[in-house]
Amino acid sequence: MSRNIGISLDDDFTELCIGTEGQERTLPTMLCKKKNSDTWLIGEAAYKATLDGSGVLVDKLLSLLRKNGTATIEHTCYSGEELMERFLRTILSEDWKAAEESAEPATEKPAEPSAEKRSFLTILPAGSSLSEEEAETAEAPNSESGQEPAGEEGGNEAVVLSIRRAEQELFRKLGTILERICGKAVHAVVVSHTEAYVHYILHQDKNLYSRLVGMFELSNQCLYYYEMQVSRGSRRYAMAGSEAQEEAFSLDILKTPSGIRIADRILSALADRNLHKKSFSSIFLSGRGFETTDFAPDFMRRLCRGRRVCIEPRIFAIGALCYARLLSQGEKEEYTILCDTRASCDVSVRVVQKEREQRLPIIHAGDCWANRSMECEMILDRQNYVDFQLSPLLGGQRPAQLRMLLTGFPERENRTTRISLNADFLDAGRLRVTVKDLGFGELFPASSAVVSEEIDLRRTMGDG
Repeated sequence: MSRNIGISLDDDFTELCIGTEGQERTLPTMLCKKKNSDTWLIGEAAYKATLDGSGVLVDKLLSLLRKNGTATIEHTCYSGEELMERFLRTILSEDWKAAEESAEPATEKPAEPSAEKRSFLTILPAGSSLSEEEAETAEAPNSESGQEPAGEEGGNEAVVLSIRRAEQELFRKLGTILERICGKAVHAVVVSHTEAYVHYILHQDKNLYSRLVGMFELSNQCLYYYEMQVSRGSRRYAMAGSEAQEEAFSLDILKTPSGIRIADRILSALADRNLHKKSFSSIFLSGRGFETTDFAPDFMRRLCRGRRVCIEPRIFAIGALCYARLLSQGEKEEYTILCDTRASCDVSVRVVQKEREQRLPIIHAGDCWANRSMECEMILDRQNYVDFQLSPLLGGQRPAQLRMLLTGFPERENRTTRISLNADFLDAGRLRVTVKDLGFGELFPASSAVVSEEIDLRRTMGDG
């Protein structure tokens, strides 16, 4: 059984891609508690139990988690985090298959029980956790059966979860939930849909990304355009971005001839606007709306002019799985990835060590910025400022030099002021730096002086 899983999680649907076995599943992002029971159902089973009156449904689980919401079921209040953990814990095991089957009519012949019941990943019991030492020696369930207790190649297990946007707090919550479910022995990572798209493209034939790669995503009330460029020069990088399109529409309009014509006109206009005068090697179509393209003949004719057009409804889940394989096998990324989850430039502090000027790195271009921070202590040497350098990865752009003045810090003799510097990211484009006065032992006690500033990484790129 494969141990790598890619998940695409949205409010409406959740998609899974499991290992190399080609298992792909899509289910509604719904959770239902059976009345007067401790049984929880997910997906279609949850929906059916709600329709027949035997359960209480909770949907929009991702939004509930994002806004720290709660849901009251049978006089018990559940937090959004607890409900999301129940949902993810179920889909990361095989138990949900039985839950789906239990919702079928009684006339259906029940599936034969599996001779060996095991989870897709090593799943910890609810409320438990592994110590670091236990995590290092943890074995997958039923390892004595002769199956490899680790990943596809005998490496570690990995699960990568993809969500719409790079939201630091949501990344933190989902990462914490995955760690509680899987333990520290499993590589558990949260990425954005844009990053998952990059991983998917980089695992395709190189001819498909020899020039620009575009992608349209169509789901219910969701219409996005993605674009990616890959450089194979001395500095190999893959740069991608995405943008919501204002013309999003309900897929219900595809049920009428007039609605179909409207949808085709909308998509054709988007193709003209986003692809005009650009050289693309391929265009991808993803999302439930593109499970068929018969409704949009004019749109497809525009796309197919000298370009390869590929359709894959589950690109984000498959891309997440591609990254999970990379993590489980301990391989390095072939390209530096630049997108909404990765730093766009090297950020460093100018320091002097052993009489030599050096750059103390805060983050490197292509590193994940979410929930990342750096803290260090330094001694001021004939200065009342801290110098930073922003070095872009892309050629032709000069490093930006920034100076942070320590206004309000006490004046002392040279090398008698010790400071702490803390740097953390607010989002992909903003770095918050806080400097505090630590004094210098009993001779110069610490003062209350603190300076905090935000560095706009996007605005300062290329400035002299």
